[in-house]
Amino acid sequence: MRTVVRSSAISRFAGTVTTVWLCGVGSAWAGGGGLDAGPFQPFLQQVCGLVGLAPSSCPPMPTLTEIVLAISEYQDTPPDFVRGPLGNFAGICSVSSTGNTGLPICSEFNAVSTVNPLAPSSIGLPDLPNLTPLAFQAVSGQPATPVALGSPLANSFVYPVLTGPDGQHTLDVVVDYTPWTSKFFVINQPVASFTFPVVILKADNSETPVTATLNLTATCNGAIASNCLAGTVTGIPGTGTNPPPSAAQLGIQFGLQLAASPNSPTPHGIFRFELPVIATLATDPVHFGVNSSGTPTSINQFSGQPTAFSKNDLGFTPKSLGLPIGVSPTPAPQCSDPNNCPPPNTPIHFGFCATIGGTPAVGTYVSISTAATAYASSPVSAPLPQCP
Repeated sequence: MRTVVRSSAISRFAGTVTTVWLCGVGSAWAGGGGLDAGPFQPFLQQVCGLVGLAPSSCPPMPTLTEIVLAISEYQDTPPDFVRGPLGNFAGICSVSSTGNTGLPICSEFNAVSTVNPLAPSSIGLPDLPNLTPLAFQAVSGQPATPVALGSPLANSFVYPVLTGPDGQHTLDVVVDYTPWTSKFFVINQPVASFTFPVVILKADNSETPVTATLNLTATCNGAIASNCLAGTVTGIPGTGTNPPPSAAQLGIQFGLQLAASPNSPTPHGIFRFELPVIATLATDPVHFGVNSSGTPTSINQFSGQPTAFSKNDLGFTPKSLGLPIGVSPTPAPQCSDPNNCPPPNTPIHFGFCATIGGTPAVGTYVSISTAATAYASSPVSAPLPQCP
């Protein structure tokens, strides 16, 4: 049995800003993390068809969480809505109480998720009270564990938000890490590393996905300040490795301040990143409302709601590479072979990860909807994806 959601129902939920604590619903969800997402790829392909994407253009996702985020991205609805009975038009779960359909029972209880709308300009500490993070328990020597927002175990928080005007979008990511209370740097101290997916936009409008790692290192002794941090980036071919390029050379901005936040009144480390974005008519036609004749309409072809994209976001072009790089709207990493997804005996990785002071602090996936809403979600049931 499937529940069909019409455009009017979609539009009522598209603006929701919420975080839902979602815990495991049993083995039918293949661990909640979607490490066996292959059986669910056809449901994403149904959504791709509804928004005008050819089956060959439908992104192959290795995890169920990424499939949910991609559906959220294309139909512009929150992940928890997609997972629930009302959002089950694609048949990704069953509303049958008998449980004999071969699908998991529709439930929101399998991941932590958050939704943040487009912001007109870069976000910072003053904006956090109006945004919703994902929460994690960060413990030295262990992977970051997603927990309920408001849980006493929560000590690390991440806020992904798309910012800026049409054609000049940036993905801002704030990591609010309450265990970092030290007020001083030691020169050459490794401070943090942040891993995130980017694409290289080639001249033929195809994209090459890569995984970038930003490493932050203290450059002076004394009080914590952004001007005592150096950021270098590895993982992007063609940009040099000895020494690796600086964050600024790749169009990446970062900052660190010690302050109180909505998550803790004790001054602690708050990291902020601004990542370039690539979203073009050629590579992301759904975001431009392309109809069946290939014409951009600025209307989501499924929901009927306006899209936030009419100009190409061309990321940043490093001089060393000569090609644009940036974060894609679609959750990553994806499978390189759609017929072998997920690949057997291969570790499955989160898209966005943070390690601060040697402690894993964040592991999540992010997508950006046609309305420029940032969705993020992390599964909570083992086995979980890993950070690279």
